[in-house]
Amino acid sequence: MNITYFTDMFVKAKEETIGLDSNSSTEINDAYETFVDLVTQLKSGDDFALAQMVRMSTMTLKEKLRWRMHLAEEGIEMTPRQVDEYVVLLELAINHSLDE
Repeated sequence: MNITYFTDMFVKAKEETIGLDSNSSTEINDAYETFVDLVTQLKSGDDFALAQMVRMSTMTLKEKLRWRMHLAEEGIEMTPRQVDEYVVLLELAINHSLDE
């Protein structure tokens, strides 16, 4: 998927699932690189990775908070919005991989 098509899909998916936020800190190039990395992992045929990605895409609010706290303990700070956007990227990557 090229970056132009990805951008359209990402913005639309964000708007539909978490709402449009003009203050989003996610850079589209970073989001695209993450998307490509996720698709590459999915294409590797690692069933465990696929299962984990699918599981993450269905996390409840409480589970997202727990995951975010775990990331913070590892030195990775993410806002709740960034976590939601990452989940959108996961869903796009999973759907893209299934379509191929």
